[in-house]
Amino acid sequence: MCNRTHCRIVLLIFLQFYVLLVQCESHYTIIAPGTIRSNRNYTVCVALHNASEEAHIKLDILSMDSSLHLSQEVTVRPNESILTDFVIPQLFKRFRYQLRAEGIKGLIFSERRNLLAKDTGGPRIYLESDKGTYKPGDVVQFRVVILSEHLKMMRIVEPIRVQILDPLGNRVKQFKDIQLNRGIFTGKFQLSQQPLAGTWSILVHISGKYNQDKKYTFQVERYVLPKFSVHLEAPKDLVESERFLPITVYGKYTYGRYVKGTVKIVGTIHDTTIAEGIVIDEDSKAELKIDLEKLTLTRYDLNLALKAFLEEKYTNITAEAKRVVNIRKTRYKMNILDRDIEFRNGKPYRIGVHVEHWNNSIVRDMSNPVVMEFKGVNYTSFLTENGVARFTLQNDAGEDDMFQFWYKDTGKTYPSVDIVPPQPMSCVLQTDTDNFKDFSKPLEINVTSNDPMPFLMYTLTGHGNIVRQEKLQLQDQVKSHIIKIRPSIEMIPNSQLLVFYIDKGLFKYCEMTIHLPKTFENKLSLVGPTRIKPGQNITLNLKAQPNSLVSITAVDKSVLLLNSKNILQKDIIMNDLLDDKSYTSPVIRGSTSALSSPDVQTGLVILTNAKHEKYSFLEIEKSSLDQMYYRVDFPETWLYKDLEITQPNTPLTVKVLDTVTTWELRAFSVNDETGFGMLEENLEIEAFQPFFISVNLPYAVKRGETVKVPVTIFNYLREQLQSNVSMIGRSKDFEFVNEGNVAGAEQNETKRSLMLDIPANNARSGIFMIRPQRVGLIDIEITATSGVVSDRVLHKLKVEPEGVVHNRKQEVLISLSQIKSNQTTFQAEIPADIVPDSEYLQLTVSGDVMGSTLENLDNLVQKPKGCGEQNMIYLAPNILIMDHLQSLEERMMATNASSGLMEKAKQFLDVGYQQQLAYRHSTGGYSVFGPDSSTESNWLTAYTTRFFIKGQQYSAIENVYIEDALKYLSQQQLDDGSFPHRGFLFEPAHQNRFGFAAFVLLTFLESPKYARKYRSTIQKGMTFLNENFKDVQDVYSLAIMANAFQKAGNSSNASEILQKLKSLSQQRNGLMWWTNNLKSEESANDVELTSYILMAMLETSPARDCLPIFNWPTLWAYRP
Repeated sequence: MCNRTHCRIVLLIFLQFYVLLVQCESHYTIIAPGTIRSNRNYTVCVALHNASEEAHIKLDILSMDSSLHLSQEVTVRPNESILTDFVIPQLFKRFRYQLRAEGIKGLIFSERRNLLAKDTGGPRIYLESDKGTYKPGDVVQFRVVILSEHLKMMRIVEPIRVQILDPLGNRVKQFKDIQLNRGIFTGKFQLSQQPLAGTWSILVHISGKYNQDKKYTFQVERYVLPKFSVHLEAPKDLVESERFLPITVYGKYTYGRYVKGTVKIVGTIHDTTIAEGIVIDEDSKAELKIDLEKLTLTRYDLNLALKAFLEEKYTNITAEAKRVVNIRKTRYKMNILDRDIEFRNGKPYRIGVHVEHWNNSIVRDMSNPVVMEFKGVNYTSFLTENGVARFTLQNDAGEDDMFQFWYKDTGKTYPSVDIVPPQPMSCVLQTDTDNFKDFSKPLEINVTSNDPMPFLMYTLTGHGNIVRQEKLQLQDQVKSHIIKIRPSIEMIPNSQLLVFYIDKGLFKYCEMTIHLPKTFENKLSLVGPTRIKPGQNITLNLKAQPNSLVSITAVDKSVLLLNSKNILQKDIIMNDLLDDKSYTSPVIRGSTSALSSPDVQTGLVILTNAKHEKYSFLEIEKSSLDQMYYRVDFPETWLYKDLEITQPNTPLTVKVLDTVTTWELRAFSVNDETGFGMLEENLEIEAFQPFFISVNLPYAVKRGETVKVPVTIFNYLREQLQSNVSMIGRSKDFEFVNEGNVAGAEQNETKRSLMLDIPANNARSGIFMIRPQRVGLIDIEITATSGVVSDRVLHKLKVEPEGVVHNRKQEVLISLSQIKSNQTTFQAEIPADIVPDSEYLQLTVSGDVMGSTLENLDNLVQKPKGCGEQNMIYLAPNILIMDHLQSLEERMMATNASSGLMEKAKQFLDVGYQQQLAYRHSTGGYSVFGPDSSTESNWLTAYTTRFFIKGQQYSAIENVYIEDALKYLSQQQLDDGSFPHRGFLFEPAHQNRFGFAAFVLLTFLESPKYARKYRSTIQKGMTFLNENFKDVQDVYSLAIMANAFQKAGNSSNASEILQKLKSLSQQRNGLMWWTNNLKSEESANDVELTSYILMAMLETSPARDCLPIFNWPTLWAYRP
């Protein structure tokens, strides 16, 4: 007896100590949206509770598939809560992103959560125009509205461009670098008298980090405005037993008077059509009835399509209206709302069913019963004054059970599986938004809990991000409190509120969605007379908040009858706001991920060291040790078969693979008679076992490096298990390594084990350290055993040779013009110090000497970047590649891939063009760093202008930039006709004064238009070259001079230079090239030099003479 008393005392002391320890423990909460969006703010709420000292916490947003890594460190004082913002760059759907939090001082912890990524984001862009349809010669007036995600003004420094495109995609007008006035740009342009008819577009593009587009369309056609509209009124729903459908039809002129004329009503249901007619001779409406017995009805609900045609009495002009009426078989509809289901132990025990008329009015019948049948038992109830019948269940509902309800002629069936219990919460939130009138009064949210609340903290999420937080210290451990929140546009139309507190180490919370009316915080009103005479002066009363920009539009109502899609409507904006929600990773019903989590409504991820209860929805029976299965088959594709079907039923026996996963099966077929068909719904098969091993292996490792192999054991049984986990391998595959990178003590150790205690419905991980010993695929065998269950898997780990990769290439040209076959031997030159088992040979054959280059043409299309010189280095190849692709198009050799490459190159040309303008001086010249940091460079100006001229056929490059640059260069010309080297370059040009003069002249000669305009400049420069070319010995300068003479039409001088160059050429193995290297060693500069000479020779020499030169640059690129 004394021993028992002593044990009780010790236990009570231990419990009191534990409670005191829990109460004194410091807790943190880190709350953030579960969804991350491109070019939007991402706000994280960090709070410290019950702490005695401040904490330093590091927050990271990182991508597991790219280099994105954003980091911030925050310091949080005890009982403090703060918000910290991340500015998110462009995201990509295919990449995975995580939020990581790490306590580095005060509290030590590390947690991470996966985030859902949305590649859309950035500013909200809306457009409107005064009309939706225009006639030739009209002036199109439009507005562009660019606002933040909360519909507020935002500062955008990136260039904004507006383009007007005709139906063929031709740009007919451009507004560049527009300036917003309080987020609004207003523009206009006039249509010609002969514009293309059809759908025109207004395209808004924000450059830079946003790279965002918005498209708006309007119509251009020849039309006459309608003068009246037709209105068709009929009930939305009609019970079939009522037989007659009442219809009202009338026409109204745009000035409000009724239309006289003849009305024809046509009703169609399936293949049955009925028509009724009536004449309207008075200023009134026409009343008709359609007899449903004249239509072919079925035992199902049907849709009756109505059309009303009204022919005006005076002009015989006809207009029409449409409407759909639902023909119902039953008189009432029945619904079960979530709020009318009460749960006990996670299962429904009280249900309320609503009975309504089809027009949504309440059925007030307290004499006829509503019957519910459930599990063979009939329950009877009567409707309340609110039209609700309530039932209390006698038996628990299973997933396969059905609820059946009847009221008079109406029945309704609900599967039990559709009735899902709400997530258990520790408190209740209540508020009244029905009486919301304006934003001046705070919303009151009543928080009620069964337990005393030491404090309350809330986060408010609007438009997908946390917009507000507050921590409230409560006195006297109250069980209820009223939170006051001032409404704002961030909460329109819906916002999500999460309220929580931590009590005795437990995270307790409740959440709700706040529904506010679809209204705006910025109020505006416009008042004027309702009836006036034409030409009369009137006064409009505009009420708006100070410091506002108000845009007013007034159009003829007839315009809206023709097309009203141009109007910027409230619903469009509200739906846009509704779409921006925060979500977390989806919970799969019936899976082990379906655990209690405070992120269902709010879409938040919560990191905390406080505890919260979790409930598993999955129960699986244990398996015996004797049923151990060896899992070795882990392909990513299970079935990929073609089957010849000869019988109506074809059994297909297949073995499910060994991966613990869900397999999705899809299928389609082609029948000789009926053609193509496919599954209406894909089949999902879940492969699962309650105890299994999960191994995370890298794609590949290096031989000899130490590798950590994490092994996780999942236990979804009802009890805790102690598992012996072992890794087994052949001695020659790998060796085990101890901490400190030391090999295992036992020689030829082939097995290593560890013990893991795995709680019920949980998992634990362990790490094995190995060092691979051979190249190739090695076996990694893992076993996990306990007293009742076990698992065994065999995975393959790819091991690559160590060292640094070196590629050696050999290439030979084979001509089969004279022979049918050729035999060539390659002697592989393998270095003596090669890493064993790392040899790799690859043979590539191409039928085109340019094959390798053209196959990798997309690698040359790169986005321009860097300074003025670097930007042009990237931009110029894009233009040359477009020239090549254009030639393919002209010869009808273009493919889908080349079309896509052309679009990509055009896009990069636009980017490079815009960026190059940043380095433009007011003189028209260009420099490496721009007008504020460097003087004009004559070489860069000539190079930029030459490619701007080339690029005009692919992009809307303004003539003014070309003309200003040519004017600048002409002014730089010296009296002798040469041009001075001027301005800084990272890679100075190799030409002497003669070569540089020819280089600049090539820019003037690029376009016949400018060649005519600057004829005197060109003549002066060519005279300078003509007088000196015979004395020039520099090969590079001669090459450029030959091209200049060819362009200028002086072929004799060009031929003389080419003859001179032939004598200076290098020749070997049937190849010809040129070099400026005194040692006659080939270099990258020789490719440019030889290419210049080849371009000049192609104008005068036969192709066979050019082939040895043409082949050399291609082969040079494949030198080792």
